[in-house]
Amino acid sequence: QAGKPSWYSSVVPTSQTPAIRTAEGDVVHDSMRILEYLEQEFPQNALLPEANKDKEEVREIMNMFSKVMPSGARPSSRGAFLFKGWGSTFLPASEFEQALDGVEALLARREGAFLSGDSFGLADCAWAPFLERWSFQVPAVRPGLEPRDAGRWPLLARWYQA
Repeated sequence: QAGKPSWYSSVVPTSQTPAIRTAEGDVVHDSMRILEYLEQEFPQNALLPEANKDKEEVREIMNMFSKVMPSGARPSSRGAFLFKGWGSTFLPASEFEQALDGVEALLARREGAFLSGDSFGLADCAWAPFLERWSFQVPAVRPGLEPRDAGRWPLLARWYQA
């Protein structure tokens, strides 16, 4: 609840962010649920491919987040997945490398520059905030480790460029 206005917990009982209130007055919280809600509510601005098989694969890539990102790391909003647990010790370089290898493998599953395929979509919306932060934060805490390194992670470098 720290940093949130007192009224927030009456609107979002879990106090989780982000959260939205729908036109019907319902509250949807959790990034993944919000993305799915937006996809359902605004099909004219689709974030998923048309084919059901492709939709399933993009959703799977989106949901691989918890398996690819370092486990036991703090998912804070500003220093997301940089620290071991809730302490002040940065993750070892090997854990960042393993996660970046995992993202590279996910990008290899789809044709096109994006996790969602040829265009920026649902999976990219889920991953972008963390990958964009990591492109600046990881080199700051582990000098020499560059998520945008096209020699090490060519598909991820292409994703950043796209």
